[in-house]
Amino acid sequence: MKIKIADAVTLFGRIEGIVVETLWVLQDADLALKKKIARINAKKGFQELKAFFTPPAEVGVEEAKIWGLAVDLAEERNLIAHGSWFVDATGAATVVWHSRFLESEDFVGAELFPDWRFERFMERGQFILEQFAHIRGILDPVLDGEGRAPTGR
Repeated sequence: MKIKIADAVTLFGRIEGIVVETLWVLQDADLALKKKIARINAKKGFQELKAFFTPPAEVGVEEAKIWGLAVDLAEERNLIAHGSWFVDATGAATVVWHSRFLESEDFVGAELFPDWRFERFMERGQFILEQFAHIRGILDPVLDGEGRAPTGR
């Protein structure tokens, strides 16, 4: 279970990293702006990146899926990374995230997290990573010789 948690958090970290670096390029960021962008949360980063492609640009990504799926993945990553993990009496992985599962004054709920959920997270995460890497790859040829984005947006 620990390896699955680590794999999920690591994959999502790669996604966040590519989003941050892509926003740096798109915004021709200086050091101060780079620091500001690096501090935003994943959902905000997805929203800012999406804004550059609204109306949708011809970048070859599966536009209809990518943005909502990225936000859903961020929610799942928060559960994985911030939850308290247990194995119940049957051996099933169970996660408690107090801010999400507080039901009453004296009861905190838990959620089962079977292997298929980790597998689904990894499949979706790999898809999102590939789509964002595609976007980032499209930008490289349009950069000037100094690694700056063309002026405009």
